[in-house]
Amino acid sequence: MGIVAKGLILVAIPLIFEAAFFLTMYDLQRQAQEEAEKAERAREISTLVNNLIHELYAGLQTLHLNVGEFAPGNAHRERVLRAKNQIRRLLALTDSKDEVQRNVDRATLMTVARALDDGNNLVLRAESAFKRGDEAEELRIRYQAMRFAERIITPELIALGKKHAAISATAPSIQAELRHLTRLELCLALAIITGGTIFLAIYTTGKITRRLALLSENSSRIGAGKKLKAPIDGSDEIAELDATLHKMSREIETLLKREKIIFENARDIICITDRNLNILRISPSVELFTGNQSEELAGTNCLDLLSGTSPRTLNKLKANALGAIATSLEASLSNGKKVLNVLLTMNPTDRDGNLILVMQDITTFKTAERHKSEVVNMVSKDLREPLNQVADIFEKLEGGRGGSFSPDGTRMLSLARQSTKQMAVLTCDLLELDKIETGQLRLTQTTATSRQLLEKALNLAESISQSAPCGQPVKIETATAMVFCDPERVIQVLMNLIGNALKFSPPGAEIRLSAQKHQQLDDMVVFSVRDNGPGIPEDQKEKIFQRFEQVRESDKQIGTGLGLYICKAIVELHGGKIWVENNHDGGSTFYFTLPQERRQLGPAVTKR
Repeated sequence: MGIVAKGLILVAIPLIFEAAFFLTMYDLQRQAQEEAEKAERAREISTLVNNLIHELYAGLQTLHLNVGEFAPGNAHRERVLRAKNQIRRLLALTDSKDEVQRNVDRATLMTVARALDDGNNLVLRAESAFKRGDEAEELRIRYQAMRFAERIITPELIALGKKHAAISATAPSIQAELRHLTRLELCLALAIITGGTIFLAIYTTGKITRRLALLSENSSRIGAGKKLKAPIDGSDEIAELDATLHKMSREIETLLKREKIIFENARDIICITDRNLNILRISPSVELFTGNQSEELAGTNCLDLLSGTSPRTLNKLKANALGAIATSLEASLSNGKKVLNVLLTMNPTDRDGNLILVMQDITTFKTAERHKSEVVNMVSKDLREPLNQVADIFEKLEGGRGGSFSPDGTRMLSLARQSTKQMAVLTCDLLELDKIETGQLRLTQTTATSRQLLEKALNLAESISQSAPCGQPVKIETATAMVFCDPERVIQVLMNLIGNALKFSPPGAEIRLSAQKHQQLDDMVVFSVRDNGPGIPEDQKEKIFQRFEQVRESDKQIGTGLGLYICKAIVELHGGKIWVENNHDGGSTFYFTLPQERRQLGPAVTKR
């Protein structure tokens, strides 16, 4: 049975007892009220019967007077009227629910009423005889009156008065008995309610309160990481909730065991600290890096392990630790003999406000990165210059300085020159890619006019591709805005976009350049390069700005797939964005945004 059903039963039982007690008390009150009304009615009936008998006796005395003394007058009429009123009142009061008793009482009173009418007629006759002085008539009336007393004051009338007098006399004892029953009922109700309350309190404490206390204790034990007490018996909501707590406890225990396994067997250093970076717990893997046991480091400060880290990095780590700010930075872990490069990740915990620090050894990675940089530098310095020299030699040979060549030889020289230039471009792109991925790409920003940037980029792009059979006219439409940028990097972006437009536009097709303020983009200048090439498919508009991505397979023969990726990185480093849209009349337009010229005074700022 559920808690709700039990609660309803616990509430219903006292209500049932209270309803029964109320009905019993109401019945006793009704009986007492009826007995009081019955006694009052009996008392009034007894009083009326006595008064009626008195009036009837007084009326009979009138009939015993001599003719010479007979003078009933108004007193007799008033007496008769009072007697009739009393009889009518008695008829109303004796209207009992007992039909037999009601008929008997009514017959007795109706007999008296008829006798009263007969006696009144005798008085009227006696009055008439008195007025005539008829002594013979008076004697006859007096003789009739002697026999009339038995008719008007009957034994039934006297018995009626005695009966109701007896009822009135017994009323106090009946009422006393009802009061006794009422007191007994009150005591019994008090005993039942008190006993029931004690029983319900014991039941509630034993069956519900105690179980709720056990449930609360199990909840506290989960929070404290202690073992739970035995499951609560039953099938109600408390038992179901306790079963859920036990299931949760088992899952938490499983997770803790898994966490312990991970913590103790992790290759990286996992450290739990307070906000001041004092070590509360550290994984055993720290021994592999520092030679210290994890128990020895408990209570020390984590910064002692990072003694090879720069003060600036340590200050940042301490500030973020106090503010419970998630942090990821590079640091140096020293054991007195060697220094390891680590990637330190710090995250606050929600439960206790402590910090979890994970130190990942990236020494090998840093070494590989250094080797890669050395290779890139070697490529940029040792390979780019020879490639340029070879390209110049091929160009001179094509010009006839080494003698004449056959058409096939001239064609092969042209292919060799173009391949050499393509290798040089690839070398430059790889160098830029390395700077972007290692965060070494820097901007030196200043104020420049958009027209100067477009014209210089156009001249350089045309000079690079002047030997190609292009012949496309390039037109600068609008260029009046000022921008705050690194001019060399922006010219690099424009050269790449203009070069692509020249490569993919058909001969004679016009290429249009512009740079103007945008109405919806505040404080930004929008540059655009419009071509008449084949356009960009919708599903490629985002992909072409990724590394080594090109629209068509054939494009790989004339590009590296890095140009637009580098353009995107340079534009975003300026705080702008780059995108492409297809033209309605064919071709596509590349857009990118740059910030307008600085409003504040002072020298240009270099962004580091």
